[in-house]
Amino acid sequence: MGINFNELANDWFNTKKKTVKAGTSSCYYTILFKGLIPYFENKEINNKTIQEYVIHCTHVKMYSNRTVKDHLKILNYVLRDVLHKNEFDVEYPTILEMRKTDSKAFSVSDIKKIRQYTVDNLDNQYCLAILF
Repeated sequence: MGINFNELANDWFNTKKKTVKAGTSSCYYTILFKGLIPYFENKEINNKTIQEYVIHCTHVKMYSNRTVKDHLKILNYVLRDVLHKNEFDVEYPTILEMRKTDSKAFSVSDIKKIRQYTVDNLDNQYCLAILF
């Protein structure tokens, strides 16, 4: 009989939320219920699927390596009673690998247009945020 990750995560969260501050509990909730549970709900959890999760988070969701490490810490906490080891054998993409995406930078003329627009619209709070 396989392990139901959803049940395991819910049990861990319900126990943990009683012992941590509300902000920490909120972070755990977001990581579990917006990230880990939806991704691993119908998947076997092993190094391959965890590595795929890392790639999914860094390339599709564009999370930082630090954020992904936080997700893996929570996954480790949830699974530590089931797994015999405490770390996952995954690799984090380098900055150069992450820059190979199809995203394009603004051209010099685009930057000049943005700057001029923000100066012309200083009363707009979003334009002020761009300047500072």
